[in-house]
Amino acid sequence: NETLVLSVLKTLQLLACAPGYVSNRRNQETIAKYDGVTIMIALMFHAKSEIVQVEAAQALACVGLINPRCASIIENTLEFSYDHLFSLRESKNPMVQLKATNALATFVYNNPRVQLHIGQHHQLPFDYFQSFLQSNDDHMRCAAAFQLVVLSGLIRERTQSDNTAIGCGILIDILRNTQTEGAKPEAAECIARLAHLKSGVPQALISVNAIDYLCDLFSSSHDTTIGIASVALGFLSNVPEGQRKLLHRCRGEPDIMAFLKVYNCLPDKQPRISKHLLEDWNRYNVLKLPKLRSRGSNIRYFKVLSNNIERLRAAPPSTLDVQPTTSTAIKFYLPPIRQKIK
Repeated sequence: NETLVLSVLKTLQLLACAPGYVSNRRNQETIAKYDGVTIMIALMFHAKSEIVQVEAAQALACVGLINPRCASIIENTLEFSYDHLFSLRESKNPMVQLKATNALATFVYNNPRVQLHIGQHHQLPFDYFQSFLQSNDDHMRCAAAFQLVVLSGLIRERTQSDNTAIGCGILIDILRNTQTEGAKPEAAECIARLAHLKSGVPQALISVNAIDYLCDLFSSSHDTTIGIASVALGFLSNVPEGQRKLLHRCRGEPDIMAFLKVYNCLPDKQPRISKHLLEDWNRYNVLKLPKLRSRGSNIRYFKVLSNNIERLRAAPPSTLDVQPTTSTAIKFYLPPIRQKIK
């Protein structure tokens, strides 16, 4: 049953790797321990369906993501080879091509050793990505832009800085202008992945105003969109310039910080958000500095009560008075994680 196999593979991808490429080491090693790697490699090379092959490759890449032990198990399994992904890239099905390159990008992600190994045997033409970047499908454009940035070292026709600028620019453009349902959270998720990529990519995202566009997503009616935006901002806050911009935005809309804490400060986990940003925010609260003039977003009228990740935790209530706004009235949404302040 191909549908069932695809469902299992996508579930394994999510178990091994949360949105924003936050790896779950325990789940990764559990999958490897119970022979999951061997089964997925068999599917990657021998499944009749090319879609099953690329989804199995993506699941393998998620299991090995930022986990040298699991990556070593994958590479030392007899049949495994990165060459097969380049064969799948030649498929006549554009979706198979895109997913094969995405699996390759996941293997290369923050792994210079794998990138060097692949670069010694393969190159990627820029024209291959350009065909997807010029597509009318924003989902394809998102995936291709992310891949272009991560695999920029394998594209010899242009410099890495050019490829990074093109990829980041397209993601920001989609985040700002798309009318496609689901494209904004997908662009935000790609930005969350790139926000903790090495080699200066987070700085590039901050320079094209990613902080403000991500903060604008907090007015979304979808909890998933808010969560992904929070994760991306948490990673970007570790860059000094990102920390300053985010603090400035939080001073105008204090409830942004409540969302950031809920999604980035999980119990018994190291906070993903910058400790310096948290210290500056606490100092701001202690000194009772005046609230900056708001940009008019509707999220400052909400407080976080709970969410699907932490049902028993509540974000600290804002001690700041709500100031009146002259912005145009907006229809407010009340999903489970928010409650309108009376």
